[in-house]
Amino acid sequence: MSAADELEKLARLKEQGVLSDAEFQQQKQAVLARSQPRSLGDNAGMRALLPVGRSGLAIAAGYVGLVGLFLFPAAPVAIVLGVLSIRDIRNNPRKHGMGRAIFAIVAGSLVTLGAIVLLAAAALG
Repeated sequence: MSAADELEKLARLKEQGVLSDAEFQQQKQAVLARSQPRSLGDNAGMRALLPVGRSGLAIAAGYVGLVGLFLFPAAPVAIVLGVLSIRDIRNNPRKHGMGRAIFAIVAGSLVTLGAIVLLAAAALG
């Protein structure tokens, strides 16, 4: 049920006399408090525009993973940063950035695996 639906329901209950003015105001404040984001990091729109509420490790892992796609030495670092950032996010539920962490692990793993295959092919052939 959305906040607007809850407020309409409360208004009907007040009109019917089920809730007093004080009870209505108290319930209304509770509904409004629940519907407001607690911080910028809780707002998905703000997280899309700005790195608020994200784990710093996840941000670093994402960028290192991106660089690792072009420069091999960064790929293993991206894997390590990705794992560390997942631990950070799980230990701090208010932090976000799981997508960046997973990207870093996947990108770093693919590049590392590709480099191993190329090295093995060069050694054998």
